[in-house]
Amino acid sequence: MNPQEISTAYGRSLVREHLKQFDLVLSAGPYCRTAFHLRRLFEQEQAFPFDWWVTPATSALAMLHPDYRFKLCADAIFLTEAGQVALNSRDQILQLHDFQRDRDGALSMDDLDQQLIQINSKYSFLFERLRQLLHAADHCLLIFEGLMPAQQLETHRLRTACPELNYPALKPSFASEVVAM
Repeated sequence: MNPQEISTAYGRSLVREHLKQFDLVLSAGPYCRTAFHLRRLFEQEQAFPFDWWVTPATSALAMLHPDYRFKLCADAIFLTEAGQVALNSRDQILQLHDFQRDRDGALSMDDLDQQLIQINSKYSFLFERLRQLLHAADHCLLIFEGLMPAQQLETHRLRTACPELNYPALKPSFASEVVAM
């Protein structure tokens, strides 16, 4: 083993030991890199709703509310001009991995009704499982790769036909609200 491999293995073992105190460890975004690293480095195998989205902090907070239900409709989907990103205007998130792609790599809206059934089913399941796990957990750890304000979606929105969005302000009490939930 080279020194970097030894350092990485030692770091993983320390993190695993530290994470044992938590019943539930999950990615809360804002980018899919967070979930990727949880899986790769810490052998996190369970999927959670925020794993593969670009999720601003206010969107994550709203979706962590116990009354939230995921329901994506066709009129809330706006693709960027190159078709590489789907802006979900209802939840103010970017969905890069949920829609089928055509042979050129652009998101495909072919058979959109069937895609929406699958997407809604997938995230309804993931949110329900998350609610159950959160309810059962005594010590939960949400891992954020920084807090992204919703206004950072504006560059993506401008490259779509999406009308202006009402971006909520990230309140100073954000962290305590997440802990209270």
